Amino acid sequence: LLNTAIEKRYLDITKNIEIPVLVNGDIICFRSAQRALQESNADGFMIGRGARGKPWLLKQIHQSLLGQKSDFELPLYIKKDYQGDVKLVINIRHDKFTSAIDLEAEALPANVEINNSTKSIKIVAKVGDVINTNIPLKNTGGREVDLKIVTSKGLKFNQNQKDLIRLTPNDDQFLKLSYIAKSPGKIIETVGFNWPNGNKTIQVIYDIESVNVSEAVKKNKTAKVVKQNVIIDPNTIIPVVEEERDVNKNLPAIKTIALIKRGKRSLKISWDNTYEKDLNYVVETRVHRLDKSDQVLKFHWIELNEEYSEIKKNESGGEAIISGLAPGGRYTFRVLSKDNDGKFSVPSKLVQFTTKNQFVFTNRLLINGSGILGGLFLVFYFCIRIFRERFG
Repeated sequence: LLNTAIEKRYLDITKNIEIPVLVNGDIICFRSAQRALQESNADGFMIGRGARGKPWLLKQIHQSLLGQKSDFELPLYIKKDYQGDVKLVINIRHDKFTSAIDLEAEALPANVEINNSTKSIKIVAKVGDVINTNIPLKNTGGREVDLKIVTSKGLKFNQNQKDLIRLTPNDDQFLKLSYIAKSPGKIIETVGFNWPNGNKTIQVIYDIESVNVSEAVKKNKTAKVVKQNVIIDPNTIIPVVEEERDVNKNLPAIKTIALIKRGKRSLKISWDNTYEKDLNYVVETRVHRLDKSDQVLKFHWIELNEEYSEIKKNESGGEAIISGLAPGGRYTFRVLSKDNDGKFSVPSKLVQFTTKNQFVFTNRLLINGSGILGGLFLVFYFCIRIFRERFG
């Protein structure tokens, strides 16, 4: 077993032994194989890393040594999420010879994903609820596509929602629908989607429960009945409970909430408000609770009092320091403005912020750190050993 990198005088060993001798090392093409055979006078050759990623190399070299023409196919694949038409130049180089090939291909067809590839949506609500539902739509293909939507009678399109949605490549949108729960029971509505190369139907299954406030009051006469709105969060499809307030539509809604400072147990947020009159502000957080009466998990919007929220007004709007939080927790907030008459604005869009994580020394951290240090020690040890073998 010989290597072409050693001196020629050692290659004459092939003349003095009777067994077949194979040569290997630095053989990556026909010319290097031919040179190795000529200089070593070996009976054959072997290829190692030269054939990595090119399993056809042995056949090519063999055909060339026999004086035959060799050819092979080079497969090219387009990624599934590649957008638009394909226009590129492939440069092929062998030794001093080069060749360029222009490649053009049409874009991949549209690939529509509806409701994250699930066939149904299940919602629990009560009679009288107005249920808003968002159905996610996505196009992971290379061409734009128009979706035609057909719904059953019970479902209505939300404001500004149309029955035709255009999805461009790599586009994400939502189909916004609403449903009014008029009677108890299990109700199934359908949403049909049609596009040039496909179609799909989604079932929206409503489990509507009856509401009997009088019975709840009889069981607990001292209980305080608070009028509430129950809606369905379009992103989570979980009932949301919030206290009903007097809304002044003329009051501006808070549009942007920014995170100023993040701590392990507190968050500082700010918002802008250009309304000329003096306003107060309310910060609310969303918590999830299990309703024991119907065993349904619900989101509740809770107003933060002075113990947990320190609100300050400024020229641009206001800011709040929210305390009493847990390290590494993720919290959802929204802000409302309030006038001197006790009326509120429409709530801002919800935002989510995360507190800083608290460093905890765990067994896993100890094991991982020991492994890294051990690996660095081995690398350092073998580097010194190789250095001494070559230069020592």
